[in-house]
Parts: sequence; structure tokens; C-alpha cells
Amino acid sequence: MSDGELARAMRELTLTKRSKRLKASAKAQTVAVRHSLEEDGHAIAQSQELIYKTVRILRDPAPDTFLGRKTCEPFPSEDDK
Repeated sequence: MSDGELARAMRELTLTKRSKRLKASAKAQTVAVRHSLEEDGHAIAQSQELIYKTVRILRDPAPDTFLGRKTCEPFPSEDDK
């Protein structure tokens, strides 16, 4: 094997190793992105649920505090007649 052929073979081997590393790295990043998208989707679903609950609460009428309202007046006594 000549020096040129040996150099070419070493270059191909180096490129093959590098491409395998790059593929593994890309695959790991793809998995990380996929998990990130799933987590984002879950967070969005939770946010939407909270928004729906908040809107429903805001649409409800305000609770009655009975302030200023006479809810019980004394019965008229027989003496007042």
C-alpha cells in the first residue's frame, strides 16, 4: 500500500468516525427537542385549562356580601297596632 493510499484510507476512516459522532449527536439533540416539545405541549394544555377556569370564575356574578341589605327585620309587635 502506497503512502497516498494509506493517507486516503486514514482520511476515510476519520470521516466515518466523525460522521458517526455527528449522527449520534444529532439523534440525541432530536430526542431532546422531541421531549422539549412534549413538555411544551403539556405546559400549554395546563395554561389553557387555567385560563378557562379563570374566565369561568370571572363570568360568575360577584358573591352577595349582604352589606347594606336588611335581611331580617323584626316582626311587628302586637303593641304597635
